[in-house]
Amino acid sequence: MKKRDASLKKFLKSKLNTDHLIFKSLRNKVTQQLRKARANFFLNVISEAKGNSKKLWKSIDKLLGREKSANKHLKLMVDGCIQDDDKIIAECFNDYFINSVREMSLSSPKIQLTQALTCNDSAFKFSLINTEKVENVISLLSNSKAKDIYGCDTAFLKQHKTSIMIPLVMIINKSFNENIFPSVFKPAIVTPVHKSGDTQEVSNYRPISILPAASKVIEKVVAEQLIAHLDSKSFFHLMQFGFRKKHSTETACCYFLEEIKTSLDQGGVVGAVFLDLRKAFDTVNHEVLIHKLAKYDISTNVQNWIKSYLINRKQCVQINGTLSTSLVSTMGVPQGSIIGPLLFCLYINDLPSVCKGINIVMYADDTVLYTHGRSATDVAKKLSSVMSKVSHWLHDSCLTLNVEKTVTMFFTNRFILKTYPEILVNGQLIKHVDKFKYLGVILDSTLSFKGHVKKLCNKLKFNLVNFRYIRNSLTTEASSTYLNAMIIPHFLYCITSWSQACKTVIKPLESLYKNCLKIHDKKTRYYHHCQILVKYDILSFDNLIKHSNVSLLHKIIYSATAPPLKKFVTLCSEKTVRTTRSVTRGECSFPQCKTQFGSSSFSCVAMRQWNTLPTEHILCTDSHTFSCLTKSWLLSKQVCTHL
Repeated sequence: MKKRDASLKKFLKSKLNTDHLIFKSLRNKVTQQLRKARANFFLNVISEAKGNSKKLWKSIDKLLGREKSANKHLKLMVDGCIQDDDKIIAECFNDYFINSVREMSLSSPKIQLTQALTCNDSAFKFSLINTEKVENVISLLSNSKAKDIYGCDTAFLKQHKTSIMIPLVMIINKSFNENIFPSVFKPAIVTPVHKSGDTQEVSNYRPISILPAASKVIEKVVAEQLIAHLDSKSFFHLMQFGFRKKHSTETACCYFLEEIKTSLDQGGVVGAVFLDLRKAFDTVNHEVLIHKLAKYDISTNVQNWIKSYLINRKQCVQINGTLSTSLVSTMGVPQGSIIGPLLFCLYINDLPSVCKGINIVMYADDTVLYTHGRSATDVAKKLSSVMSKVSHWLHDSCLTLNVEKTVTMFFTNRFILKTYPEILVNGQLIKHVDKFKYLGVILDSTLSFKGHVKKLCNKLKFNLVNFRYIRNSLTTEASSTYLNAMIIPHFLYCITSWSQACKTVIKPLESLYKNCLKIHDKKTRYYHHCQILVKYDILSFDNLIKHSNVSLLHKIIYSATAPPLKKFVTLCSEKTVRTTRSVTRGECSFPQCKTQFGSSSFSCVAMRQWNTLPTEHILCTDSHTFSCLTKSWLLSKQVCTHL
């Protein structure tokens, strides 16, 4: 660069053509080196991120001059005065996070627990572990550079695992033998994250906890053993889709929509109440939780260990490197932990027992109650009756229903209701809404998905602007990694749900899909995408949807996903004892739908697509192999659509 600048000065003085050529040569070399360095930077950033969108965006925002710091220059209203001192703000946040939960517990009446069940000799007990197990657990921990209270992170554990394996094995086995969770694994650093509203109001922030890195190892071991026990005895309620193997937000949303469309195909109305629990994870009562664990054949020793894990947990808030004093949390399950969500799922596992006569779908604390009836009035009566029982159950479980954020919706297949009957809980009216974001998918009363598609389009447009900005600095490999890690996942999230919308609704998404491919190949927006699909072996938008549909259907048929979805799929072999071509091929039997609305459901569309697949694909039992075979077959069948 110095030589370039010197040659420029020389040319400006001499005005000679030879000096100008020397300057141009040096300028071009510098430009090439800058482009190469920029490309290497992005390649390194994308490679290090390995699909971690948060880490990738942090690096990109830094380059684009949009770097943020959550708590820099934070000001907070404390006792009527605006404070900017980090220590005072940290203390205020910690007091609020602890005392707001404590006040909720004090307002709840005393709970009288029935006598605990006696566990038999075959009740679940912890199994001791060896160094090989600890090594595997550490290797599988997600990479995180968030420092705990000891200045340690999971990257440190992985780097020094050979040195810490034996001590960790001794600590974990001693913990299991003595039924005590090590107290040094309990302290948490809490970072306040703004939710919405006034940034100076402490109530508009939620806590994000960073637990000791080493605690994740023992928690992972416990979670694996406990889940294996619960699954072996089918203790989890079928309608709990959260934090379970083979279950996901996609399967929960897909099941809920199938239930609605199947019901509405018969006529009538479906009403739903989306529950919102106030500080659900933070208000779990430890005594109630331990009492419930006995129902799941968990030994007293393990119950004592879990009690030790929950009690006397300390936390402090960190603001710009300044820590507050530590306070003790007296209730709740630790957020940011591995065991916490599992314990919460067990805590609410018996909620469906009071919802008889209606249906329920749970994803941890995201719960929806719904039922079908001939009229909205009939549906409202059923839901109001059950909501009274749910309210009592929540009261007995020391949980609080947030009536202001709990909403109701009425679904129909053709028309929007002009009036909506009231649904009450303890005399309070539950607010009716026309659309609601459920597990990341925006639902409306006619399941048109217009709101969801619009929101998704806005998100993708922002991503494509950034993609276009950095594309010239990326190699083809880095661009492909970016495309598959940062853009395609937005299309794929719950695609089996929103793709049920009519083609005119999802047309804007198809246009954005084509645009991202053109950016990837450095083509103008007017260039046709068909050649790009062939060049990079990429599925078209329609085939992307088809591949996602048949992949989920394959998992349903071969029991590789949530069991409740199996009720919507019928094989030809299940309807006849005769050996026909359809039976031999493993084809599906179409359900009889009365309306076009019903035939647009996932099960109908996916089964129709399934029956067009080659026999060897249908009979393949491995999900990954099936996905690869089907993608290759779809690619071979792709034809140019603009000829």
